[in-house]
Amino acid sequence: MTVATYPVTAPVVGPALKPRLRHHHFLLAVALLLAVLVVGLTAGAVLSRPTPTACHFSCGPDVGRQYLSPTAYVSSAFGYRVQYDARAFTKSNASSSGVQLSTRDGSGVLIISSAAGSDTQSLLQLSINKINSNVIQDVQAVGQLPGAEIGEVQGVGWVYTGTFVPPNGGQSLPVTVIDVAASHAGVTIGALAIGPQDLSSVANLPFGLANAQELDQPLTETLWAARP
Repeated sequence: MTVATYPVTAPVVGPALKPRLRHHHFLLAVALLLAVLVVGLTAGAVLSRPTPTACHFSCGPDVGRQYLSPTAYVSSAFGYRVQYDARAFTKSNASSSGVQLSTRDGSGVLIISSAAGSDTQSLLQLSINKINSNVIQDVQAVGQLPGAEIGEVQGVGWVYTGTFVPPNGGQSLPVTVIDVAASHAGVTIGALAIGPQDLSSVANLPFGLANAQELDQPLTETLWAARP
């Protein structure tokens, strides 16, 4: 499958945000209100390939990564494995086919899901449709994600922007959403990466997802049950 390679232009959102502005409130609300995605889907996991350059969710593997506290989620339904650093992420809403990983500093959420079959487009759409519109509003597609990959399998992906509205009041925040899916050997894996938008750092460009490198790491370490 050929993925479009036209550049994604980050939207203009006014003054750049500090990457850690009230992230713990953001994390709590999103974790609670998006939990239905992991339970409702038949599972999923994205694999993005970071490198030292700014090409999150679309680059080749960073070989030889060593974690201080390595652990893993394993899908009992589809056999894929997501390795991550337990010092950086907390695990919640784990099921036989998916899991939610949240950064310990509250800077982002990675919701991994999967399904039998090869329909990547349906999984992409289902993931976006499950976002709670009372908490994340004005979700708009920015463009297709060039070179999206899950593991060593070419995938498809889209970049979205939206506004996080705290359920109990407070300052709203612009957010970036990365939605990716790929299919291999009768299994489709997908994931949503959601975090505050930060266009002030070159490391977060072109998508403006705060801590994109950190969110990308467990995806880079995902292993398919049937190796490509």
